[in-house]
Amino acid sequence: MLHPLALALFLWTSLHCSDRLLSATYYGISLLSRFVACTDTVVLPEWPQSEAVVIVTATLVALGWRFLRSNRGAAVAVFVSQGAVWGRLQAKRVHSRWKLGLPAMFVSFRAALGPGIIVVSLVWPKGWALTACIGLALLSDVLDGVLARRWHIDTENLRRWDTRADTLFYVCVLVVAFLRYPAAIERRWLLIAGLLTAEITTQVLAIVKFGRHASYHSVLSKIWGLLLASSMIALLGFGMDKDNRLLDLSIVWGFLCSLQSLAMTLLLPVWQRDVPTLFHAVRLRRQLSRGSKAHRSFAPSRPWW
Repeated sequence: MLHPLALALFLWTSLHCSDRLLSATYYGISLLSRFVACTDTVVLPEWPQSEAVVIVTATLVALGWRFLRSNRGAAVAVFVSQGAVWGRLQAKRVHSRWKLGLPAMFVSFRAALGPGIIVVSLVWPKGWALTACIGLALLSDVLDGVLARRWHIDTENLRRWDTRADTLFYVCVLVVAFLRYPAAIERRWLLIAGLLTAEITTQVLAIVKFGRHASYHSVLSKIWGLLLASSMIALLGFGMDKDNRLLDLSIVWGFLCSLQSLAMTLLLPVWQRDVPTLFHAVRLRRQLSRGSKAHRSFAPSRPWW
């Protein structure tokens, strides 16, 4: 039979001859196999069409083996390995961007929910919609902090925007409370005025001293957030106007929280974020007074806005 001899000749050529002779042999065998494989053509009856396919397949395998044995095979291996490394780096970058974007998305959602709750109060007069908005804002506040700390991406910029989003949202909630229950706000106008004065004074002092607004995220402020959300749900969601002691407690607690932030601003020589308590502020002041260069790296390098 002719085709085993041709296959043996090609295999011997692939192992011992030059590349030009190998290419010429492959070209001749492929032309012959195409000619034999044509339909309605019988030139060599002992070569059926399936055997022509086997010859072409064996030819390609031998060519691949010869290529891998040459120096070009090493170049291809390096190229493939470098491509795999590049793909892993790109995957890590996409994963890092996704991690960084998710807490920021929660912060942006809460900031947009501030004006949104005013629109909701004008469109849907029922309290369940306002309760849902406050609940979503509280949930986003918890998630952005938990995820940022878990993934170690709680940057200074993210924490400051978290403070701004909280402030904007609850100012809008105060506007909604005034529109829906003006009598409740008028009865507590003195407490609310004292709270706003203390908060504005704290932020103005921080801007003058550090060049940026305060963002301490203390334990008192976290408790204040829970109290404020609960009292506003009781007021806007269930209509608890006169006997809403939780609202009175949240206003007083917010006043104490602002006083603590004011004391932290006066104590700390440089801007700091995420100071849990006044005790931690005193300890930071002592460390900074000893000239620790590691803590002085927290000094402001950008404007407050």
